[in-house]
Formats: sequence, structure tokens, C-alpha cells
Amino acid sequence: MELIANPPCWYWPLAFAWAAYQGARGARELRLSTVAGKTWAPFDRYFVLYIHDSVFRGVCTLAGFVALRVCYQTAQGVTVAAVTPGQVALLAASFLLAVLGIGGQLHYAIILGKVPKGTSDVGGS
Repeated sequence: MELIANPPCWYWPLAFAWAAYQGARGARELRLSTVAGKTWAPFDRYFVLYIHDSVFRGVCTLAGFVALRVCYQTAQGVTVAAVTPGQVALLAASFLLAVLGIGGQLHYAIILGKVPKGTSDVGGS
């Protein structure tokens, strides 16, 4: 829990930079989605879709490795006779998250069913 209680020096600058990007991305996406029949310029596609998707998939993969580490830390020193229901739940959830994240499927699990029909190809071709 040291990472949460005392984050490294790069944490807050990265958080604010990413928040600024998300704000700019949201404004650009809203502007582009309100123009009917307009195809997106290559810069707009990269700025709104590709950068975001790349970072999202990367974060999901890193979350899988963090979850695998949580599994390892939780399982260390635990005997089958002394295991608690909370430890079993944490191990099961962490292992599932690890498999999905490391396997590259966590982002699909997160967005599954969240995309409205007819908008899978945002911005045209």
C-alpha cells in the first residue's frame, strides 16, 4: 500500500497531463460527433481514438500484472487450513483480473455491452 500512501514523484504530473488530454479529447470528440456526414481527419482519428485506445489497453495490461503480483503476495505464507474467505475471494478476483489483463482481454471485458449499436466505426472511414 506504499504506492497509494506515498506515490512516486511522477504520479501527479502524469495524472494531470492525462486529465488534460482526456478533457481535450472529449471536447474534440463532441465537436466531431455533432457534425453530420463529416469524416474525421487523420489527426483527429489519432488524437481521439488511437492514442486513447493504446493507453487504455496498456493500462489494462499493467493492471493484469499488478493483479498477478497481488495474487502472489496474498498466496505467500497462506496454508490451506488457515485460508479465510476474504483471501479466497481476493485470490480469485485477482487471478481473473490477471488472466484478462495479461491476456489482452480486460479492455473488452470492461467495455462489453457499453458501446451503443451503430457507433462502432465512429467518424466514418
